[in-house]
Amino acid sequence: MGAAGGARFLRPARRRHPAAAGLIRDERGAFLSGYLEALALPTIVVTHDAADARLLGQRVAVLEAGRVTQAGTWEELAARPASRFVEEVVASARGGGG
Repeated sequence: MGAAGGARFLRPARRRHPAAAGLIRDERGAFLSGYLEALALPTIVVTHDAADARLLGQRVAVLEAGRVTQAGTWEELAARPASRFVEEVVASARGGGG
């Protein structure tokens, strides 16, 4: 975890360690979520897992091909997806795939 201007950056190691799939959603994820909230610091979590983003993010930015497609709360993304891609990301966090 590094710091830049008081912000914390965290990237779950799942991409390097496939066995870590689902790591964030178990009790360690609950601990991490509470810990980040208790720090009260701006934190950016980079993940390729929509369910992790839903659990950890107060605000979520969905990137497609390296560009932000939509940003907002998870509820905003679910209620008004800006594209078919965002709709698929939201569905994947609900267990609809990916």
